Amino acid sequence: MTYKTLLTHVEPEWGSGRALAVAVALAQRFGAHLIGLGAEAFETVNYAYADGAVVQLLRDQIDADAITSQQRFRAAVGPLGEEVTWVADMEAPVMAMAACARGADLVVARRTGQEAASGNLCRIAPLVADAGAPVLVVADSDVPLKAEAVVFAWRDGPQARRALIDALPFMSAANRVRLVEVCAPAEQPERQQAMAPVCLRLARLGVQAEAVALAHTGQSVAHELERQAAAIGADLIVAGAYSHRRFQEWVLGGVTQDLAEASACHVLFSH
Repeated sequence: MTYKTLLTHVEPEWGSGRALAVAVALAQRFGAHLIGLGAEAFETVNYAYADGAVVQLLRDQIDADAITSQQRFRAAVGPLGEEVTWVADMEAPVMAMAACARGADLVVARRTGQEAASGNLCRIAPLVADAGAPVLVVADSDVPLKAEAVVFAWRDGPQARRALIDALPFMSAANRVRLVEVCAPAEQPERQQAMAPVCLRLARLGVQAEAVALAHTGQSVAHELERQAAAIGADLIVAGAYSHRRFQEWVLGGVTQDLAEASACHVLFSH
């Protein structure tokens, strides 16, 4: 199994530069086709009573942003030759990305941070929830993704079980894979034993994984995962995304939310 079609959102400003660079590198690594999407929302309802000239200026700015985004994409994808596609859409980025993700094996995105109100930024939580494909959120630093060692955040359930398959292209090429479950001290023996079949399943898929059940120390689970990643030199954390809908927004729970908001590692979410 591998990733043969990647998708990334390209913004006109510098913000998406890291995600685009990672997407290009992964497309080279997997011999994959890369789809670049330039999407920016034009919400006419907000301008129902605005002067026509103002509305036109806003539309012109969106058109100019799309051109700039395409130029940035074309400048970055030279090594991929003809294995690229550019798509432009005057739509909210999350909706446009979710639609394009129907033709992608992996979505590459960046954290939006405090800038997420902008019309051309793609919020991670609803993207993970609605894409229907694994979403790789790039690290906040410029560290390239090697994935020579991988930490898998295990919590038995459908999301984590699906993540095993979604992350297989990375894990099968890694030198070291560590499954980590953080639990209450009294549950450690049971959780450790329960992960044995998971490791056997991965072994049959060509992945030699180790499993560690850790007693909860009071630190966040995300902190423990980061600590485990540092211990084995991992730059990729894999996690099943657990979520629920509140007030028409997707809210990611617990460790998923923490990793989505900040991590020194690249994070692959599967929902």
